[in-house]
Amino acid sequence: MCSSLVCSLVISDGAHYMQAMLATQLNRLVTNNEIQLRCLVRLDEFICNLVHDRQIAIVLNVSVVAPPLPQIVGAPVSMDKA
Repeated sequence: MCSSLVCSLVISDGAHYMQAMLATQLNRLVTNNEIQLRCLVRLDEFICNLVHDRQIAIVLNVSVVAPPLPQIVGAPVSMDKA
């Protein structure tokens, strides 16, 4: 989901998932459809912040590795529950 200021994502390693936000300068990756639902990305640089008692990853640099996959990889559970 992407508003004019913030793009929020759900990121997963196949075992766990968590909420993430793209740094503003990366919003173009979503608006240009480079980052799509279930695409495979590599987080090149990120930080984790605690927001309202939840961990949020702030993605500062990302590379798209593969186009959208046909299904979710693994059966990830929320990092909040792990």
